[in-house]
Parts: sequence; C-alpha cells; structure tokens
Amino acid sequence: CESYYKANIDIINNSLGLIAQNNIQNQIIISSGAVKFKNDLYSVLKSFEEQKFINNGVPKTLIFRVFGAMGRLMPKNNWSAMNDFLDKFLSKEDIVITSQGIVQRSFIDFENLSELILATLNKGYFKESLKCVDASIGSISIQDIAEFISSRVNSKVLYPTGYDFNKIISFYSGDDSAIRSMFKEMNVDPVEIEQQIYNSLKPYSM
Repeated sequence: CESYYKANIDIINNSLGLIAQNNIQNQIIISSGAVKFKNDLYSVLKSFEEQKFINNGVPKTLIFRVFGAMGRLMPKNNWSAMNDFLDKFLSKEDIVITSQGIVQRSFIDFENLSELILATLNKGYFKESLKCVDASIGSISIQDIAEFISSRVNSKVLYPTGYDFNKIISFYSGDDSAIRSMFKEMNVDPVEIEQQIYNSLKPYSM
C-alpha cells in the first residue's frame, strides 16, 4: 500500500508541475466515481487528486468522474466484469454470475467521452459552477449485460442458488443529468448503454 500511495502521489505532483511549467489555462481531468461511493485508498487518492487540480490555479477546470467504461478496443483482461463477459463471448461459454443479487453500474463509451472532451475544449465549455461531472450514460445491472451478451452467442447465464432477482446488493452509478446537458450543448450524440455493449463486442465479432 505504501508504494502504491507514493507512486500515485508522485504522478499527481509531477502532473501539477508540468501544468505549472507550461502555463496551462484549461484542464480536463479524468477521475473516478469511487470518490462518491467508496472509502478506500483508491478513492482517497482520487479525491486528493481532484482537490489538487481544482486548487492549482488553472483558470478553467473540468473533472469527469468515470464509473465504468465500454467501447471499441476494450482490452481482453481481468479489469472488470465486462472484460470477463467479453472473454465468454469470444469462447461462446456460459457466463457465471457470482453475486447473490443485482449489481447496478453506469458506463460511458470512452470514444464518445473523448469526442465530448474535444468539443468542450474547442468551444471553451467551462463553468465555474460545474467543476465535477459524473461521466455516465444511464445505468444497467451487470446481470442484464450478461444476458444481452450471452443471447448473441446462444450461451447461458448461470446464477447461484438463492440469487435474488429483485434486490440490489451493489450500486455504483452516477447521475447522468449534467453530462447529458453537456452532450446536447456540444451537439454530440451520447452513446446509450445498449450501443456501448455493441461497440465493445463489434471488433471481436467480425
């Protein structure tokens, strides 16, 4: 934990140093929804990072808090449940759910977010009253994603004994109202969750 903490503090301080040296006037930071929901070292570090950038003297700052990400070229690793589902999609294996109830998450298509960021910089969309934005479009259960993906390859979703289909046991989702307003003002169409899933699967289904 100590080395992890030190490595992150070094990254934050080095980034702040580069910003100061280059007289940056606008900054957009990618943070995490963990700041709002979790109480662990990662969330503490992300909260510390946010405050450092908000107070570093740059005139215009915007922070996007990402809860979950999907989209083209998503890596095939153990980064998240979605990555595991992608592996099962490729192998056409059944997806095994390990939770005892609904796990609710929100996502953003990273390509879509990148498009929004570029539009924001081009149009100078920075508001003093809006420093932090939840980078999420809609909310969906992990189980619904599994059912969606398995239906594409005629596999099954297997649930543990006693699974409660009506109880949310984990909620990690953002409020998408502010970012939807941004998409509208920037004239960029938001990618909804079902299309995000399609975009994640498409490169591997050709």
